[in-house]
Amino acid sequence: MRKHGWQLPYHPLQVVAVAVFLALGFAFYVFFAPFVGGKVFQYVVMGLYTPLVSHLSIFLLYLPYNCS
Repeated sequence: MRKHGWQLPYHPLQVVAVAVFLALGFAFYVFFAPFVGGKVFQYVVMGLYTPLVSHLSIFLLYLPYNCS
């Protein structure tokens, strides 16, 4: 029996959710950020979005090893 949701084997929806999150983060930098507007707006949007994505990514990668 599993103690928490991050124990192996992962549920298929967990794998899909992490893959979709990473794909949307990648798509933001490739498709959305270059077309925001001027360079100043690009820097502002990327400056606000990058900490959000990086912190959530680190949280998603660190959480499975922190659970007991």
